Amino acid sequence: MSFDLGLSGRRVLVTAGTKGVGASVIEVLRENGAKVVTTARSIPRSSIAGVHYIAANLTTAEGCTCVAHSALDHLGGIDIVVNVLGGSEAPAVAVPVGAVQSVSGLPMVFIEEAPGHYRVRPVESGQEAHGLIEIRRGLQPGDQVVTAGAFILKSELLKSTIGGDDH
Repeated sequence: MSFDLGLSGRRVLVTAGTKGVGASVIEVLRENGAKVVTTARSIPRSSIAGVHYIAANLTTAEGCTCVAHSALDHLGGIDIVVNVLGGSEAPAVAVPVGAVQSVSGLPMVFIEEAPGHYRVRPVESGQEAHGLIEIRRGLQPGDQVVTAGAFILKSELLKSTIGGDDH
């Protein structure tokens, strides 16, 4: 299953895009056709193809000015800004809307613990936009959230709780 996020051709600036959440955001953006510029304190040795890197310290006015000018020069404008660099200790996490299932009226996701083995986990969801939903609480670093087929897992879970038989 695939989702059209409407990002094809969009010009995106991502702060702190060299690793972790920032690199993951860039990967999704590029896979969906966005033109991406990202910031880093230094240019990484291995970079993502098609991504323009700007070396700058965003904690200074000079660094922010450098990024603004470089992004505009490279992209000709900016449609979307994704600020991964920030004061929060817990970066925002978003998953496709279909990954969050309502079980007994509560938002849940399925975590793949091992190939073919899943655990249902309650989450606190937040804002929803462009086919993604924010997860505020309930996920741990390294969790592998099922993003396609979550409804099928929910059906199997509910079937097992009401004693359904296998056909």
